[in-house]
Amino acid sequence: MTHSILGDLCKPPTLTTTTEKYVQLVHDATTELHEPVQSILSALDRRANALTKLANFESALRDAKVMQQLSSSSALGYLRAAIIYAEQGKQRHVIDICNQALDIVDTKDMGYDTLQRAKDVAMQRQSTRIDFVSQLPVDIVITTLIPMFMGDCIVCSYEPSPYLPVSHAWRDRIIQCFGEFTFHLSDGGDLSQVIDLAQHTKSLDIGEYGEGTWLSDLIRDNDFCALREIRVEYFLSKQVGCFISALTSIGSTLTHLQLHLEEGGPDLGVPEIITKKRDQQALNGRDIGAIRASLYRNTLQGVYENGEVVDWDEVQRVQTRRVHLNLQNCEVSGASTFGPLSATYEPKYQDGVYNTDSDED
Repeated sequence: MTHSILGDLCKPPTLTTTTEKYVQLVHDATTELHEPVQSILSALDRRANALTKLANFESALRDAKVMQQLSSSSALGYLRAAIIYAEQGKQRHVIDICNQALDIVDTKDMGYDTLQRAKDVAMQRQSTRIDFVSQLPVDIVITTLIPMFMGDCIVCSYEPSPYLPVSHAWRDRIIQCFGEFTFHLSDGGDLSQVIDLAQHTKSLDIGEYGEGTWLSDLIRDNDFCALREIRVEYFLSKQVGCFISALTSIGSTLTHLQLHLEEGGPDLGVPEIITKKRDQQALNGRDIGAIRASLYRNTLQGVYENGEVVDWDEVQRVQTRRVHLNLQNCEVSGASTFGPLSATYEPKYQDGVYNTDSDED
């Protein structure tokens, strides 16, 4: 007997007349039709339970599905299936069958609340992680176990670490192991872990910063109290003001800022960055000629220039400020003879790269 036939038989017919005698007869007969269905459901439920105890899960699930077909509005068949899945440790299946039932079963059904509780228990069990880290000696976990799992302290937004969210104990031990982290970020990547570990982040490496203000927002809205380095391989963002403003929030810690700017790209206003970030040790810019010598501070240890023509007079002005100057892949004009440089700034030429290196810190 199919589900549709049972449904039609057990559903009270629509009456066009209201003769009291016959209305009562229809009601009584319909009630009697329900009785054998309930008896069958009860028998199937008992058999499915026994099959589960015998670990015959396939047959038990078959009975549970028949129960659902016999009475789709009853919670009984869904509850039996949930119990069978739970016995096998299949919490995801328990959640799915309970969700299906909660959309179908009448809220007045005695088993409705039981379905909700079964779902809640399954969700709790599914979120449980085996925490053996806190049971092991700390030195073994930090020196051997975590390095074996994670390799190094580099975490990528496009492939978040599966170990950090396991438990608070795991997270704490991982922080103990590495102390500080380097995050490789990408536009559209998952930023949840870098936000969680903002206070333990020493370096941000960004492949491309183009659309939106996500990097500026990340820096400004989180406590990067240990952040020392920011590297952007391709800085294409037009939101320059927002980015420069965000740098002020990490002014007490940031020492290295390296930005690769494409020709014709945004004007970062390099003097403005230096003015705001006087304690930087490194600045990777594009137009060294735009930086007034008066803006340099002794704490600025490096200026990088890629692919530009640099006037030799500018080089001399920079070195007189005792700034560590590194000109990579640049053409230095007006330098037929190197001008007088201090003994600690000997210019070196190698493969088209001019370097002036200082031994001093």
